[in-house]
Amino acid sequence: MDRLTVIVVGPLPPPIHGVTVAIRRLLESHVADRCRLVHLDTSDHRDVSTIGAADLLNYWRGIRSYLTLMGYCLKYRPDVVYVPISQSLIGYLRDSVYFIIARLLSRANVIIHLHGGHFGRFYEARNGCTKRYVDFTMGLVDRAVVLGRTFIPIFSRWLPDNRIDVVPNGADRLTSGAEEKLAKQGRQVRSITFLSSLMRTKGILDFVIAATLCLDEEPDLDFTIAGEWWNEDRTIREETLASIDARHADRISFLGLVTGQKKDDLFLRTDIFVLPTYYPFEGQPTVIIEAMAAGCPVVSTRHAAIPETVIDGVTGLLIQPRDTEALAAAILSLVHDAAKFQQMSVAALERYRALYTSERSNDLLLRSFESTFISEPRHTSA
Repeated sequence: MDRLTVIVVGPLPPPIHGVTVAIRRLLESHVADRCRLVHLDTSDHRDVSTIGAADLLNYWRGIRSYLTLMGYCLKYRPDVVYVPISQSLIGYLRDSVYFIIARLLSRANVIIHLHGGHFGRFYEARNGCTKRYVDFTMGLVDRAVVLGRTFIPIFSRWLPDNRIDVVPNGADRLTSGAEEKLAKQGRQVRSITFLSSLMRTKGILDFVIAATLCLDEEPDLDFTIAGEWWNEDRTIREETLASIDARHADRISFLGLVTGQKKDDLFLRTDIFVLPTYYPFEGQPTVIIEAMAAGCPVVSTRHAAIPETVIDGVTGLLIQPRDTEALAAAILSLVHDAAKFQQMSVAALERYRALYTSERSNDLLLRSFESTFISEPRHTSA
């Protein structure tokens, strides 16, 4: 097969979230050696609250990116136009225009990538006119990429399953530090970490409540919270801070946003990673994969693609969302059972190496680009 030309539509960090990190990782990967990657940069370096917002700057960025794509299609004659899609109405309307431009001005195949799990619910909640527009624009799509098997049915109404590819998130982590951590004999569980946006549905309040329950029984544990407060929920910070018992305040620390080497160091000194998310747009949290790469058992929820990532009882423990007592019990079960904790630490690192490296993720994405040109029926019947 000749070297493919792929127009990659998407933003780069900052801000740091699933799509920006994935686009940067793709552009810097070995895929650029196999394909000619042309980046159409849609970055908005304001904070994440502006994503998909109906403001003038976003409208201007959209118009400018459409004009740029028109020029790229005429100049580069792409084989593939690759578009991560939004799960909101305004965001999808913006993204779908890329499909139309690609079809009108080139013979490129359109590949979409869903970095979440909400698109099916988004579609079902729309009115008839909007659904017809989504049906029309999805009819222009050749292939869809999802983060886990659980999300395949989202696109089955528009594409046959052999044109829906599962490409899990990947993470770049040097695991030598994790190996040294796991090699230490007689490790005691002391450090429990939450790292995410500090928003209600990511489980920050649940984490703090569970921390206080754990500290009532094991007062020497240390609970660390890393991330930025989410501006959209103005009450969550007050509720979270108010839920911390004064007796335990010195055992629950807030680090703010942590990135780069400081983030790596935090994971390497973490014993248990906790993410009690029920975020409605959740797909497969990269932060869970990063924790596994650092040899951390993960305590999380049966939500989105997390049960495909964290094997309950093997690489971590899963609970039902919003059950703070079960969350505390899961954490304490690892604190009290050193053998189980050590086994899960090793299993988490092994699972990361086998399934969730950036190299493997990008290999699968490259396969999606190349597989689009295999002769297959494009669409199922409506």
